[in-house]
Amino acid sequence: MLEMLDRDRVSDTKINLANKMIESLEELVENLGDGVSELRDELGGAREEMADLAHQHRRLETSLFLAGMIDKAEAAVRIYTGVEKRVLDGDLKVFKEAAGSPEKVNLLVEVYNCALPPDAPLTEDQQRFRNALVSVRDELNKQNKADAVSEVEAQPLALPHVRQALEKFAEDCYATPFAIQADCAAFQEEMEQSLSDEDLIALRDGNVEVLSSILGVQLEEVEQLRLALTYYQQKDVEIPNHALRSVVDRLVDVEEPETLTHRDGGLIH
Repeated sequence: MLEMLDRDRVSDTKINLANKMIESLEELVENLGDGVSELRDELGGAREEMADLAHQHRRLETSLFLAGMIDKAEAAVRIYTGVEKRVLDGDLKVFKEAAGSPEKVNLLVEVYNCALPPDAPLTEDQQRFRNALVSVRDELNKQNKADAVSEVEAQPLALPHVRQALEKFAEDCYATPFAIQADCAAFQEEMEQSLSDEDLIALRDGNVEVLSSILGVQLEEVEQLRLALTYYQQKDVEIPNHALRSVVDRLVDVEEPETLTHRDGGLIH
C-alpha cells in the first residue's frame, strides 16, 4: 500500500511538472509568434524604404542623363568612393591634401559622417583618423573664429577606465584610481588608442589639451591634468621631466589657487 502511495505521489509530481513545462512552451510559442509578426512588419517597412530609394535613384540617374551630366556624375561618384575608402582606411595624408581649406575639410567631415555613423565600431586607424579630423576641425574654426567646419558625428567612447579615474578624482582629488596593475594597463591602453600619434606625442610633452574631448564632451582643465598625470605615472610610459613638472605645477595651481606655493623665486601668492 505504501509503495502504491509513493508511486502515485511520484506520478502526480511528474504530471504537474509536465503540465508546467507545457504551459511554459505554449507561452514561449505565443511570445515567438508576436516577435515574428513584429519582425515581419519591420522587414515589410524596410522593403518599402528600399523600393522608394531605388525609385529615387532611377529618377536622379534619368534626370542627369537628360541634362547631359551623367559622365560628370559618374566621375563625382568615383571621386567620392576614393575619398570614402581613404577615410575607412584611416589615411591621414588626406589632411595634408586638404591644405587647411575649410571647404575641403568640411567635405571630409561629410564623407566621414556618412561612412562611419556614430554607432559604428571603429578600428584603431579609424579612431586615429577621427581624432585628427576633430583636431583639424577645431583648429580651423579657431582660426576663422566661427564654425566654418561642421561637427564630426560620433558616439562618446566607452573608455570605462578613463571614466573610473575621473569619478575617483571627483570623490577625492588625492585618490588612487586603480588598485591593481591590470586596471592600470587597461587605462593606459584606452588613453593611447583614443589619441592620434601626434596627440600622443603632444601629451607626453606636457600638452594636456589633447585630452579635452577624449570622452566626446569638453573636459575641464583640472580633469585633463589629472588624467595626464595618471597616465604619466604608468610604468611603461616615459615622460620628460619638464612635462611632468609642468603638469604637476599646473594641477597645484588649479586645485589650490589660493595656496602659497614655494617656487624657485620664493613665495608666490
